[in-house]
Amino acid sequence: MDPVGNKYSLKNKKLLQYKTEMLDLDFYSSVVYKQQISAKHHFDHVYTLPFLDKEFCKELLQEIKLLEESFDYKGNLDEDESVRSPELQIAQICPELSENLLRNICTFGNYFFSEVFDSDVDSGSVHVTKYDKNWIGKMHNDLADVTVLIPLNENEFDGGGTEFKKGIIEPQDIGTATIFPSFITKHKGLSITSGERYLLVFWLRKIKLL
Repeated sequence: MDPVGNKYSLKNKKLLQYKTEMLDLDFYSSVVYKQQISAKHHFDHVYTLPFLDKEFCKELLQEIKLLEESFDYKGNLDEDESVRSPELQIAQICPELSENLLRNICTFGNYFFSEVFDSDVDSGSVHVTKYDKNWIGKMHNDLADVTVLIPLNENEFDGGGTEFKKGIIEPQDIGTATIFPSFITKHKGLSITSGERYLLVFWLRKIKLL
């Protein structure tokens, strides 16, 4: 049950201080030294790349598991009911954590987004999705310009992955992002058969030109 009118107070305050520390070291090195970012192009405009540091993701998941003791996973009311997944909307629960995550993802992600999508992002939303064996996904488009899916756990579930029109992306390592343009890329989460799967999900908006 969600505490009425309450926000979540972070137990691990370091999560608000992380900037470059939250990034995968190879990704950060590529940004700093202006080298080619190591990403795998799968099909259409779907890419995967090591993006966030594994230890940061594990710290974040520990906090999420504390958070979920007080807040319920709910579907996004902006989406059609048939494609809603169980989510924690971070901005509604812990605005300061949401702001820090978005700021860093936009700032450092733009080194990649501008290269492959020819545009930068500067805003959006972040949520954590938790899948169990009872959840069944359906094909849909996200309500954003760029979607970033980042696993927070591994080896704790069977099955899963993300299906696109031209293929399937198998579950990635912790911190390895699946990235694609949201409006033009239909996809669905594949069911797991046991355990629980946690994904950190960013829906990002392109910079609006005046």
